[in-house]
Amino acid sequence: MIWPAVQLGWGVLTFRHQLLQAVNNLGKGEFDQSLSSINQARGGVVQAKSIFYSLEPIRGLGVLKSQFEIGDNLASLATLS
Repeated sequence: MIWPAVQLGWGVLTFRHQLLQAVNNLGKGEFDQSLSSINQARGGVVQAKSIFYSLEPIRGLGVLKSQFEIGDNLASLATLS
């Protein structure tokens, strides 16, 4: 149970860091680097969503309902960005 949480956290941190890097690169006019950072951020989202959805059996038990709703909202938001 701890390892999926660590992997989920790593995916979220990767997304955040790479997205900030993409913004910085855009500010410098480095469009290719920015695109690379965005693709890496997308990889972090995919990893985080994979771990999140692997916890579906726990969700089915009805525990941590609000946390799963927050996770769904964050996953949707990350997919849109």
